[in-house]
Amino acid sequence: MAKAEITIPGWRIFTDYFLLLKYEGSWKIVQKSYTWREYPKDSK
Repeated sequence: MAKAEITIPGWRIFTDYFLLLKYEGSWKIVQKSYTWREYPKDSK
């Protein structure tokens, strides 16, 4: 499993979750899900 977080300042924070499978010597993404939340208004 892998997790990636992408921040777009002033808008949203996206979090992606990847389910990985090693197949014939390389990693493949077999499922992806994501969520997002509002970027905090008081952060700079």
